Amino acid sequence: MEEVVPQKRARAVGPPLRLFVYSVETVVTRSGGEIRCFGRGERGESALLVVTGFKHRFYVNAVHVDREVGRIVTTTSLEDYVRTHGFARRRSYNLFASLQLVHREDVMFFKPPQHPPTSVYEVSLTAWSDLRAVAKVFSDRHVQTWEADGIPHELRFMVDIGLRGCSWLEVDTGTFVERGTATSCDHEYAVDASRIRPLEPEGPWSAIPRLSILSFDIECR
Repeated sequence: MEEVVPQKRARAVGPPLRLFVYSVETVVTRSGGEIRCFGRGERGESALLVVTGFKHRFYVNAVHVDREVGRIVTTTSLEDYVRTHGFARRRSYNLFASLQLVHREDVMFFKPPQHPPTSVYEVSLTAWSDLRAVAKVFSDRHVQTWEADGIPHELRFMVDIGLRGCSWLEVDTGTFVERGTATSCDHEYAVDASRIRPLEPEGPWSAIPRLSILSFDIECR
């Protein structure tokens, strides 16, 4: 059963939230999952930033999908196709959050300069935890996919928003809420992924706050 953490109101005044993030992980929840950023604030206090709203994406060959679906490809028709061909999980939400036709260069194998780019659908999932099952439907039907396996959700998040490992981020006042603590952190906050702004590791943001010992690596023969 999912733990219910009480939420407080968003802070309307005061400085923005700045957090040095040293660990990012993904936790599966009933709604699909959330990203948790552990770190320390400017005063050295430990903090957890719970991030919601980030959609995991991957790519499928547009020619293959058009052939398989057999009609105009939308999030609805693509979901019908996936459920018809093997996706058996019951979900109270739509599988696909968005669908966009884009053109990308395939880096595999030599291609002459005049070779046209590949047409692909950029597919965003409502819940990242459905990725493997959805991707398996496409692979079983010989639909070519890219970045559908092997990229952890938290790494995709960091790459897409531009967050480096062990670096600072900033969230404007009024866009995050403080919630009751469910961990041993001094403070816990919740924010939508679109509100996070990574800070360049320059000047004061190149400094590292005082950290506790995280681990020991013992080498022995």
